[in-house]
Amino acid sequence: MPLKAILDYLDSLHPIPAGLPETLGRANVLQGLTLRKNECLVAHGSRNTRAFYVKKGLLKASVPQADGREQIYLFWEPNEIVVLDGPFFRNEPSPWQVTALGTTRLESIARSDVDGIYASFPQLREHTDTILRQQVEKRDKLIQLLREPKGRRYALFQRLFPTLWSQLDNATVRAFLDISDKTLNRSKRG
Repeated sequence: MPLKAILDYLDSLHPIPAGLPETLGRANVLQGLTLRKNECLVAHGSRNTRAFYVKKGLLKASVPQADGREQIYLFWEPNEIVVLDGPFFRNEPSPWQVTALGTTRLESIARSDVDGIYASFPQLREHTDTILRQQVEKRDKLIQLLREPKGRRYALFQRLFPTLWSQLDNATVRAFLDISDKTLNRSKRG
């Protein structure tokens, strides 16, 4: 079942090449992983050697701040692929920490297997480019949202990300939107 969901997702971006299902279906190419709430998937400054497909749950990318808070940059929902673009492909330290926001089930693939798949199926680079472009577009929307006045952020977040906002707890929403309890409560009342 996880393989079919991944193939369906990739096929929704661009047609998948013949032979890819067999390649991904080989033993040990895809590995399942379950994280608990607040469990770290990729530590800030570590080298990430795997790409992940979110089957269930949510992940956030954040950077720890000097004052102990965190700046959240991106969220991943089910049916999205987590690739930390440059750091992943260049084997560089991750600029973000990636953490589960609840029980999260993933499938992962090693960078070495991704390189082998690219060698066999060079057209899959189009898929990666599309995934990275979608990730940048989503991150840009989230950043634009933070440029809005604090009192407007919650309503705009609801409108721009209708499935995401309802899955987040108040603490995560406040941390991401950089708003107080008072502003969040007032925004919720309308």
